[in-house]
Amino acid sequence: MTQRTTKQDIRKDAVYARQSLDKKDSLSIETQIEKGLALSDENAEVYKDKGYSGKNTERPDLQRLKTEIEADKIKRVIVYRLDRISRNIADFYQLYQLMEIHKVEFISISENFDTSTPMGRAMMGILIVFAQMERESIQERVKDNYYFRIEEDGRWPGEPAPKGFDNARTSDNKPTLKENDDIEMVKLAFAMYAEEANTSLAKVGRELYEKGYRSNRENGRFDSVTIARILQNPVYAVADNLLYKYYKMRKAHICSNENT
Repeated sequence: MTQRTTKQDIRKDAVYARQSLDKKDSLSIETQIEKGLALSDENAEVYKDKGYSGKNTERPDLQRLKTEIEADKIKRVIVYRLDRISRNIADFYQLYQLMEIHKVEFISISENFDTSTPMGRAMMGILIVFAQMERESIQERVKDNYYFRIEEDGRWPGEPAPKGFDNARTSDNKPTLKENDDIEMVKLAFAMYAEEANTSLAKVGRELYEKGYRSNRENGRFDSVTIARILQNPVYAVADNLLYKYYKMRKAHICSNENT
């Protein structure tokens, strides 16, 4: 008599590992995999995303894992630590709901719990909350430092320089901007858009290209998005009271007062 094989019989364990950066104090992706395989079945498959942050789910192997969960090919997802799969509570619970629908267990090795037990499910909820709190705390520190650079030191915050400028340093070695030859192209783009009736972003881009100017795109042409970003960038505007009131009305974060 032939024994019937079910989907449940052919499902496999999935060992998932992630590491955003190689750091001395972080567990390597190889060690995560080794520990996961030690707990898994012989037919386990490894899914790994090296160089990807846990703040969202846009990771190639995580997406592959989700596809195989939906295809009922996975019976358990094993990670070394909960934040290896996600640091975002909304993203994690969406993934966990997918696991529940397809009857997939979730196991975190270092936190010593799995979702096949009520206690494991409760612990999972608590730990993912703390993982998100840690991520938001880091974001807050980065944001505070960003505004400190502007408010206290009056520095350019270190982003790529807008078209028409290069990143530079002041005499006391603080980041700032200095004009380059492309500033004439920027001025011309503003003049063309303001003075020509019924013009369009695409037309401005074509005319700039015909006049010999080039964008940073591979073909050197200006598309509508490139022109829009130039025309909408407040760095090109005169910093007067009218501009201050406009951005105040838009509830923008303004680092100086109206009379500065």
